[in-house]
Amino acid sequence: MKFPPEILQNIFEQVGYCTDLFNCLLVNRYWCTNILPILWENPLEKIYGKTFWNRNSKVIKIIEIYISCLSQQSKSIIRQNGLEKVNVLKESDNNILLCNYIIYLRGIEFTTLFTAIANWIKKVIIEQEQRENEDNITKNLLKKYQHLSNTQLIIFQELIKMIVKNGSVQRYKLTIPEGLGSFSYLDCLNEILPERSHLELLKLTTNNFHSFFSKFKNLFYIIDKLMIKCKDDDENLSNFLNSLPKLHFLKIRLTEQQMPKLTNALRNLLEANNENLTYLWIKQGGSIPLDIFSGCKNLMNLRITDSHLPDARNTTKSFWSLNTLQPFSNGPAYTQLVEFSLSIDTRINLYQLSTIISKTNGSIKYLCLKWEIEQDPEHAQLLFENILKTCPNLIDIFISISPHTVNYLINFLENFKYLEILEIDSLVHNIDLNHWLPKIAKKLTTKLSLLGFYCKFNCDLKEFKKFLDDIPTIPLFENNLYNLNDLSSVGLELYFHDANEWMGQDKINLLREYASIGKVHTNVSDWTKMLDGI
Repeated sequence: MKFPPEILQNIFEQVGYCTDLFNCLLVNRYWCTNILPILWENPLEKIYGKTFWNRNSKVIKIIEIYISCLSQQSKSIIRQNGLEKVNVLKESDNNILLCNYIIYLRGIEFTTLFTAIANWIKKVIIEQEQRENEDNITKNLLKKYQHLSNTQLIIFQELIKMIVKNGSVQRYKLTIPEGLGSFSYLDCLNEILPERSHLELLKLTTNNFHSFFSKFKNLFYIIDKLMIKCKDDDENLSNFLNSLPKLHFLKIRLTEQQMPKLTNALRNLLEANNENLTYLWIKQGGSIPLDIFSGCKNLMNLRITDSHLPDARNTTKSFWSLNTLQPFSNGPAYTQLVEFSLSIDTRINLYQLSTIISKTNGSIKYLCLKWEIEQDPEHAQLLFENILKTCPNLIDIFISISPHTVNYLINFLENFKYLEILEIDSLVHNIDLNHWLPKIAKKLTTKLSLLGFYCKFNCDLKEFKKFLDDIPTIPLFENNLYNLNDLSSVGLELYFHDANEWMGQDKINLLREYASIGKVHTNVSDWTKMLDGI
């Protein structure tokens, strides 16, 4: 019996490896027609996004297939620019493709495409030199490749023309790596792409050389995701942002350098989009005042984090001040906020944090609150009380605890009926796990799927066994297992981030025992490999 195409494609989309999908192509014609749209919707991005041992050869093959899809007129233009002997470009080439792969393309990132073309050109030049003169491959290759930079641009233009003409790609991406010196390949986009095109992603580091933005004002009307790493006051980017009417997603890494032009452009952009912006991620404090971000009242995801980049002494430095959260605590009620993440390597004002939580009106489902230094026990308890009062729909929580707040974890388990993930970090090194770990086990429910310890884990074996005994056993039918003999993912998942000193063979044996009956599963295999030499 044939599955409907929609169901079959949903199944194939869950297959993690392209190699497996390529094997599935060979099953029958029906499977093939349902796999091709998945494999070829954006193959370059899929390959660059993962680690493949032969990634470069895969990228080259994709470009060769795309070039094979070009019209004879486009191939002729490329042949006239230095690649006249390449088989795939010859009029007499009999290489017949299985299909027109371009019709499946749904997304393209311009810089990735341009870079991949360069790799393909190098490959065909090497092959040509090997045929003509093996003794001077390197010398001739470098000499010839210097004259083919224009050919790379021509191939890029012809491929973009084909993509636009086909009409399957409606959204584009542009990522500009830091240190990239030339952006000449972007100049042609203004002539090829239709006006008011949709840019799904723009990711760049600011500098004073992004002159192409002057040509983008009428080209890209909407940017879904804007990611900016601030370094210099980029006037061209600032002018472009001033002309941008809509923005839904902003991730920005700030800097301490003064940037008045970019600050003003961001202020104008955010004021115009205070109802459109739904995702905001601010990394690292800086000179741009945070009040320009705080008025976006329809945020569904707010993240404020350090960059967590090690300095020369292998430590982290926080750029935030004690009153970092003040603009947000004084801002509007974020009644649409579903996810709130705060991860700062310094002190924070817990009263301001508590105020933000209290104004979310029960919308938060995912909450991450991580800071490094214990302080202000009174307001810490106020914060935890506000979480209990204001966040009844929590599904996932990561939180820093102290001796003053550790007992609230029991209240979380009692009150949050939808809670599936609880991850904890400790603000002090001497948190008494022996005291509260058995208590918390009595409050665990089968709804909780993950309990993670990011603090330094240390617990007596006897107390730890009590904890394991009290973890509720999940009936096998609740796990929807296809193979009831496989208990590797049954029961509560326990995650230990820092347990190297504690995790001896006796603890591993104990965890193995409880895992064998399907009560827990864990990352214990990391220590098993270390101790057993597996």
